[in-house]
Amino acid sequence: VQDEIIWQHINPIVEESLTLVRSGTKKLDIKIETDLQAKCSVEVNRHQLLQVLVNLQMNGVHAMNDSGILQISTQDWTEGKTTIGAIIKITDHGCGISEQNLTRIFNPFFTTRRSGTGLGLSVSQGIIESIGGEIRVQSEVGVGTTFSIFLHEKAMIEQEGDILLQIKP
Repeated sequence: VQDEIIWQHINPIVEESLTLVRSGTKKLDIKIETDLQAKCSVEVNRHQLLQVLVNLQMNGVHAMNDSGILQISTQDWTEGKTTIGAIIKITDHGCGISEQNLTRIFNPFFTTRRSGTGLGLSVSQGIIESIGGEIRVQSEVGVGTTFSIFLHEKAMIEQEGDILLQIKP
């Protein structure tokens, strides 16, 4: 079932996304470096996470003008000695995002590309937030951008009409 949220290791999903991105960038001068260290499983919708990963990776490819190094890493997300989920990082060494644009990149229809719809990041953020996760971005103009996806081990799904709360000890 495509819309099922189940326990999964994220590394195979990341590897599948890389296969898709590699096939779409064969003729480009893109080198992909990986460091997949995450060991914990998380509750996610595999197809939706795949969509988010491909979108973020292709954005990185475009930011590098089809030439450069794209880095993807995974690691366990810990608080103290407790693993609470997984983190996926996607880093490009492209043009970077200005401070002014950083505040708007997740807005629907915001784009800096002629051929873009401006929906990719907005939809990606919605997918990750729908399971209680978070996408964070760090960028420096002329240096590059890193998108970090934080996924809790247990999905935190809002029930209709309920408010999603995460209680911190």
